[in-house]
Order: sequence, then C-alpha cells, then structure tokens
Amino acid sequence: MPHTADQTYLFIDGEYLRRAYIAAIRRVFDADGDLDPARIRYENLAQRAFFYDCLDDGMKPQEAETQQKFFDEISAISGFHFRPGTIKGEKKRRRQKEVDVQLAVDMLQHGLSKNMEKAILIAGDLDFRPIVEALVLHGIFVEVWYAKGSAAAELPLAADYGKVLTFMDFYNMSSNSFMVHCPLPRRSYGEPPPRHALTPIFKIGKIGNAVVHLYYHDNVHHLHLPMSPNGMPYSSLHADLDVIEKVLAEEIGLVIWD
Repeated sequence: MPHTADQTYLFIDGEYLRRAYIAAIRRVFDADGDLDPARIRYENLAQRAFFYDCLDDGMKPQEAETQQKFFDEISAISGFHFRPGTIKGEKKRRRQKEVDVQLAVDMLQHGLSKNMEKAILIAGDLDFRPIVEALVLHGIFVEVWYAKGSAAAELPLAADYGKVLTFMDFYNMSSNSFMVHCPLPRRSYGEPPPRHALTPIFKIGKIGNAVVHLYYHDNVHHLHLPMSPNGMPYSSLHADLDVIEKVLAEEIGLVIWD
C-alpha cells in the first residue's frame, strides 16, 4: 500500500496526558475537564494514534468503570488503538509497568518498517529520549508535545521539533459537553470597546505597560486592551470575570487592577 506524503502516527503516554490535561483545565475552571480522544487525534491530523495506559485495579468500582469506558471509546475510534499496561506495587509505590516499553517498541517498529514518515509523541519522561534519537537517525521526523514544566528538558531537544502544549491546546481536546458547560470567553482582536455612554468603565488595570479597561453591562464583563502585545486591540467577554482573567493570563499576561 503506497504511503501518503505525510504519514503521521501519534503516540500518547496516557497517564502523562491525563495529568497534564487536568492540571491545565484546573488553571482556569474549577473542574477536571473531560478529555475527548477523538479530538486529540483531530488536533494533529494523525492517520493512526496509539494510546498507552493502565486500568488501576485499586480504583473504586465507579472510577474503574469510567476509565474503562474511556478506553473503550478510544478503541472504537477509527485508526485509534488502546495499548494496555499493568500497575504494580503497593499504595503510594504503585507504578505503571510495560507501558513505556510497549510505547518505545511500537514507535521503533513502525519507524523501521517505514509505516510512518512523522511521529508525534505526547510524553515527558526522559526514558523516551533513546527512541526519539533512534527514529531521528533513521529519517523519521519526530515531534515531542509536552506541557511546560512537566517534561524533562532533554526530551524535546532530542526531537526534530518540541511543541509546548498551551491551555488552549488542552481545552481543544475536551468534549463538546464540557465546552458547553465551561465555555471560554468570546475573544477577538481588532474590535472597538463598548460605547462609553451606555457602558462606563468599571475597572482599569495593566498587563505590563499595556492598559486594560473592564466594562460591565447586562451581567456580562467586557475586558478590553486598546493595544495588546501583538499591536491590535483585544476584547474578551464572559459572565465570569475570574474566567476572563485566567484565560487572559494564559494567552497574554496577568492583569493588575488599580
């Protein structure tokens, strides 16, 4: 079977992604989010995706049922494969086994078999550096996607490209139901502020040297930067000011109110 011009395979350390996703969502919302495996694959347009994780037999029955349902959903997606491992040890010393080795073996096998031209690895453990280096030497273009502060610095440096996953990257991996329940502010560049006669300035602050105006009208907060760091006006609307401020901190910077 002939290969496409860009045959991309995605390899996911499930425990790493799950922890990084929850941490990112919690920075903005008082929730753990709801990871949608189909969106993970959609975000990078991979032809095939492999998800490596374990079902912890030490979980409560309801938690185990939820996790198993998630694994089943992964397996049901066309081109998506769930690769299970095991968990060994007692209490706080419980650790995943076989997962890292299986992921590395699969990456190497697909690379040497020329099944893929590009590999995307979502992980942060330095133990994956040898397989990344081996694939690069065999002509496979390798990307490492990771959350800032949660990955060994040497891992993305060994790849052809290292991508830091932002809050927006993680949010876009969420299910539709979560996005409806926890919507983002409506953000835009280039829009003018509200009409002052109808909506007086509620607060004034700064992000660095950039002035920030906050308006409030009909139970909606409207944050406006007359000049954002990219040189254009920036607006953000949401009923919850806390969400506006937290998303703003993720995208531009922390606002300090006068």
